[in-house]
Amino acid sequence: MRDHLIPFSLLCAAFAWPAGAAAETSRLGEVLVTAQKREELTVDIPMTVSVLSEETLDVRGVRSLQDISFMIPGFTMRVDGPGSYELFMRGVGNLGGSEAVTSVYLDDTLTTLYLYRQLDLRSLDIERVEVLKGPQGTLYGQGASAGTVRFISRRPVLNEFSARAEGEISFIEKGDTNEKLTAVVNLPAMDDKLAFRIAATGEWGGGWIDQPEAGLKDANNQDLVNVRAQMLWQPTDALEVRATAAVYSLDSQLGLDYEGPDRTIDVGVDRARVLPPRQDDYYLYNLTATYDFSGMQLISSTGYVDYYRYYTLPYIGPVESQFVPPGGNLEGLATWDDQTYQFTQEVRLVSTGDSRFSYTIGAYYRDAKSHFQGSGETLFNGTVFPFPYEFRNDSQSWSLFADGSVKLTDRFELGGGVRVFEDDQGFEEYGIVKSETFDSTDPRIYLTYAMSDHSNLYFTIAEGFRSGGFNSFSNPSYGPEQVRNYEIGVKSANPESGLSFEVAAYFSDYEDMIRRGLLIVGNQFENIQANIGNVEIKGVEAAFGVQASDHVTLSGSAAWIDAEIVSIAATNSVNEVGDPVDYVPELSFTVAADLGFQWSAAIEGFLHLDLNYRDEVPYTDRFMYYPEFAIQTSDSFTLLNGRLGARLEKSTFELFVNNLTGVNKSVDPFDIWSQGNRTKPRTIGLKATFDF
Repeated sequence: MRDHLIPFSLLCAAFAWPAGAAAETSRLGEVLVTAQKREELTVDIPMTVSVLSEETLDVRGVRSLQDISFMIPGFTMRVDGPGSYELFMRGVGNLGGSEAVTSVYLDDTLTTLYLYRQLDLRSLDIERVEVLKGPQGTLYGQGASAGTVRFISRRPVLNEFSARAEGEISFIEKGDTNEKLTAVVNLPAMDDKLAFRIAATGEWGGGWIDQPEAGLKDANNQDLVNVRAQMLWQPTDALEVRATAAVYSLDSQLGLDYEGPDRTIDVGVDRARVLPPRQDDYYLYNLTATYDFSGMQLISSTGYVDYYRYYTLPYIGPVESQFVPPGGNLEGLATWDDQTYQFTQEVRLVSTGDSRFSYTIGAYYRDAKSHFQGSGETLFNGTVFPFPYEFRNDSQSWSLFADGSVKLTDRFELGGGVRVFEDDQGFEEYGIVKSETFDSTDPRIYLTYAMSDHSNLYFTIAEGFRSGGFNSFSNPSYGPEQVRNYEIGVKSANPESGLSFEVAAYFSDYEDMIRRGLLIVGNQFENIQANIGNVEIKGVEAAFGVQASDHVTLSGSAAWIDAEIVSIAATNSVNEVGDPVDYVPELSFTVAADLGFQWSAAIEGFLHLDLNYRDEVPYTDRFMYYPEFAIQTSDSFTLLNGRLGARLEKSTFELFVNNLTGVNKSVDPFDIWSQGNRTKPRTIGLKATFDF
C-alpha cells in the first residue's frame, strides 16, 4: 500500500482501532491490490499507487471523490455539483476535450462518461480505493493519461451471514443538518456456492448555501438514495460469476456548489430566479466471470451504465474581462438535460501464482452515446438573448493490450506492455454531422530492483493518450493529446519495524494539450477546444507511515509539482510560454495521527487527527482577461479534521469534526465567473455502527 500520498501512512492511521492497531499494522507489507489487473503486493508495483482501506475511508469520514481529492496531494477537481466532476492529477489538468484525463472505476466498470460526466460514487461498502498516479494508457486506455481511481467494493461471502447498520447525523455551521442511514447485509444462499450482498444508504439535507434574493436557505441540500446489490455464484472450484446492480438517485433544490465568501450564490440574469431542482440518476450493471486454469485466469467483464442528469448552470462575467459591454453586464445561465449510455466489454488472460513470468493480455470495447439538450439565456449590454441547443456525441472504441514482466534474477525484474487503440467519434449539432477516427499505440517499460525483502527501487516510462474532438458550427476540430511520463522511485514496507515510506520523482512531456477557450460570437459566449501547445511537468512525491508505539500511528504524504507551458501553437491566444497549467497546486500535503486506548476493560477508544494543506490552483486566460488578471487563482487552504470514538464488541460510537477551525476559502479559480466552490463549513457529527 505504498500509495502515493497515503500509502500506508493513512492506512496505518485507519488501523488505529486501539488494541488492534499493532496487529493490523503488522500486515502492512502484505497488502494485495489489483492496480495492474492482477494481484500484487503494492511494494512490488513499479508506479505510485495510493491505497485507502475501508478503515481509512471510515476514520477520515470519506463520502465522495472530492473528499478523496483533499487526502491525496496533487489530486484536484473541478466541481459543479454531484456527478459533475473533472479530475486532475500530477500536473495534467485542463477543462478542455471530450474525454476525461483521469478514469474512475467501480470494480471493473468504467464510471467516467466523457469529460465532465462522472458517476457520483460514494464510499458505500467499499473494501479499498486504489489511486494510480501517472499515465495508465497500457492497462486502462483512453481517459487515464493523468491516472486512474478504482473503487473496489466488498464481495459477497459464500458461507457467512453478516449485517451492519449505521446511523449518522451532522450539524453544519450556519447550515442544515445532515442525516444518513446505511445498511449492509450478506446472505449465503447455497453452501459455498451462492451468496448475495446488498448495501444501501439514504441521505437527507446537508445544505449551507443561500440564495437570499429568492428566499432560499441551505439550498445545496442532497437528498439521495444509493443501493448496490451483488450476487456471487461459484458452481465449481474453477468458475466464479459475480453480478452487480447499482441504483443512485439524487435530488437537490439548488444542485450546485457555487458560492461566495458569504456562503450565498448569485444567479446570472436574475438574482431572484429560482432555478429548477437538480436531478441525477444512474443505473450501473456488471457481470464478471472468472475461470481458473492452471497458472492463469480467464476473465470476462461486461458493464453497462445509464446516466441522466438535469440542472442549470449560471455565470456572471468578471468586470476584469476585456468583453464587459458598455451596459456593464455579461451574465447567463444554461439548463442541461443530459442522457448518457455506456457499454463496455473486456476479456483478459492473467497469470496467477508465483512464477518467473507474469502477464496480463486482453481486449476491450466501449460504446458510449450522449444526448445533450436544453436552453439558455445571455444578458448582454442590458438585453436578454434566449437560445436553444442540442447535440449528440457517440464514441465506439476498441483496443488490444498486453503487459508482463520477467524476473531476470532474484533481484531484477524487467517488464513492459503496449496498448493498440482506435476510437471512432461522432458529433451532431443542428443537423450538422461530424466524425473522425483517432488511434494510438501506448507503450510502457519498467525495471525493478529489490534492495531487500521489503524495499524496491523502480524506473518506469509510460504513455497516455486522449482523443481529439469537435467544436460547434464551423469551428475546426481539435486533435489528440499525449502524455509521456518518466519516473524513478523507491518503496519500502517493513511489517516488523512498522515503518513504511516511498519517494518518487517524475518528468512528464505533455504534447498538444487540449484546452478550453471562450469566444464572443455575436451576443453569445461560445466554448471552443484547441490544441494549445506543449507542457513540461516535473514533480516529487513522498509518503511515510510509522507505528510509533503499540497504540500510536503517524503518517503523512506530500507532492510538489512544477507544470508550465513550454511551447505555443500558432492559433493559441489564450496562453503564453511560461504560463502555469490549470488546476495544478505547486505544493500539497497531508499528515495524520491515530491513538488507540481503552475507555474501560470492555470499551476500546480511538482518536484520529488529520491535517490537509493545498496551495492555490490557477486558471489562465489571456484572451478573455486584461493582462493583469490573466492568471486567476483559488485560495490556499488548510483543513483540520478529528474523530473520537468508542468500540464495543459489536458496536462503535463516534464524534467527529470536519474543518475544525472553520476555514472559508475558495477551492476553485473559476470563482471569478461566480462558478467556484469553497471549503465546506465546520461540521460536527455523531455516528453509530452496529454489527450483527
